[in-house]
Amino acid sequence: MAQTDLYTLLGGYANRIKSPYVTIKDFLVFIGKYAERKPTEEAEWMQWAFNTEAKFKAEIQTLIDEGKCIILVDEDEVAESNEGRVFIPAYCRQQIDETYRDSDKLAGIPFPSEKTLRMEIPEEYARTVTLVTDMGLFFNKDENSPEPEEIIILNFPQNYGSALMLAQMIPGRLMEIALLKIRHYLHSRNNKDFILNKLIGQMQGKEKVLREIIDQIMLRPLDCLSEMERSADFPYLFWTYCCPLVKNDINKKNDFLADDLSAMQAIYIIEICCSFYRAQAAKKREIDAAFMTLEVQMDRPPLIYNLGEIIALTNDRGIPLLDIYSQKELDEYIQRAVGEMKEGVLPRWLMIQGEKGERCFVKKERYQQLANKMISETLKPLRAAISKRWTTLIRDYSKEAPMDSDADFEKLLVRQVRIINPVLQTILEDPKLFLSYKEMDTAENAAVQPSRIFRAGEMLPYSILFAIRRKELLSDIKYRLPFWFSIPFIVAIISFFRRLAKGRKKSGHAIADDEFIIVEQESVELSKSARLLESVIVPEGMTIDAYLDELEERYACLLNRRARQNLVTDVQSLLRDNLKNALKVYKLKRITREGLREMSSLLVTRSPALSALKDQEALRLYMELYMIKLLILKQK
Repeated sequence: MAQTDLYTLLGGYANRIKSPYVTIKDFLVFIGKYAERKPTEEAEWMQWAFNTEAKFKAEIQTLIDEGKCIILVDEDEVAESNEGRVFIPAYCRQQIDETYRDSDKLAGIPFPSEKTLRMEIPEEYARTVTLVTDMGLFFNKDENSPEPEEIIILNFPQNYGSALMLAQMIPGRLMEIALLKIRHYLHSRNNKDFILNKLIGQMQGKEKVLREIIDQIMLRPLDCLSEMERSADFPYLFWTYCCPLVKNDINKKNDFLADDLSAMQAIYIIEICCSFYRAQAAKKREIDAAFMTLEVQMDRPPLIYNLGEIIALTNDRGIPLLDIYSQKELDEYIQRAVGEMKEGVLPRWLMIQGEKGERCFVKKERYQQLANKMISETLKPLRAAISKRWTTLIRDYSKEAPMDSDADFEKLLVRQVRIINPVLQTILEDPKLFLSYKEMDTAENAAVQPSRIFRAGEMLPYSILFAIRRKELLSDIKYRLPFWFSIPFIVAIISFFRRLAKGRKKSGHAIADDEFIIVEQESVELSKSARLLESVIVPEGMTIDAYLDELEERYACLLNRRARQNLVTDVQSLLRDNLKNALKVYKLKRITREGLREMSSLLVTRSPALSALKDQEALRLYMELYMIKLLILKQK
């Protein structure tokens, strides 16, 4: 079915009259008569047959608002919708595109212009640029550069005319036609031998290379463009000498013929564009060197960098790399580095989450090295933290499950690593760590990597990774304490009487899953702030435990009862350990809702398992409320 919308009809009529200017009166008469000849069954045409002017008025304003056309009214005409002319830019673009489709036909004549194409384009629909001063708009793209479909009037120096083109044709198609024009010039009036002899005299010892370039222009002129774009040294030197020779030869003539003007236009284009290609090639080499420097920096400690640290990197001369490449180029480079994946092969860079939730990057061949480095750095603080924890417990004649069970001891190590070095814990939980190890291990010409982390495809237990043996650690702690702490009978008796005297106060240490134990007495202000937050968060008529149970049902909606209980237990353990660490480090005297939100959000983003839960709102609210409960319990 034929399209009967106004824009299609205007375009068809413009093609019929071969002009971008459509006289409204003539168009309405033509469409009205054309529609009357259509069968009455075609309802779309019947609207044009009986309501031609009304339908035109209904649709023309939309086309004007969309920039598809404009109504031009002469001074002696009344500005009515059926007066004046409609200018259609799309017709001009179509005609320009067709004109340049066969480049060989343009070799011996000047570039098509408004005059030769018989087009008078309104100023708002064509941008006028000067070859000598404005070509940077097409080489160095920025917000001022024209859109690809924009109509360009390119003015040549002196009185050498202009070219009517589309922005997308510059500089590629422009240079192709210019090279064809130079070939036509060399074919004419023995110009080839004249130019070759002149160049041989100026560039002595280069006769063979000169003949090769001249032959390339004569036989494969478009191949010259790729060499210009690469800015190869000798081709650039060739055009530096050739362009002035051609100009001087043509300027000696008293009368310019069409092919002379065509050659002058071409030589100016080549001369200007060659300088831009040269500058572009030099800039590209500089940018490539800067990115090579970036890659070298990524191989150096600390091996892991966030975006801010990457932006701050400098080269050997102290120049910021961001002064060489742009922020956009850096973002695109990083996107390619982390996003280019082949089947079974990791991208060049791996992205992990930093301690504050920021994006961090590490090269895949350095991933295991980074993990080993962080394990070594965490050994001492991890051992010290557990030693201090157990020393406090033993002094208080208490104990916890990790002291007697290797499985519980592994869980304790995981929780402590998450507190001491959350980035390391993220790396150890990342499946890409093992994949990078396997890939590097099987890569051709790769050095054999002894792994401290994996054995037979499985990650080693944390007690082996961090070289902390449960029994040895307990023995070391008891060795430093008075001798009676090593005698179980004495410890059991003292512990019994202490519990009896204290009535099992919760001033001890973290053991049970639903308890949070502190060593130091907190301020009254911290308790007050916790109670205040409880009254704000817990709905009226509900207790804190009842609301926690409700939130637990919402976020831990797993069918498997054991898996559900394990999830809740892990969340509670994570919250106890992190809150305890925060109180010790920051010596908080009061707690705020914003602080709880930030802590729960940080814990969720660090844990892939928690991030995958559906009801994130219920999970985070549960975490905030559970921390409030812990703060209240420790004051009792």
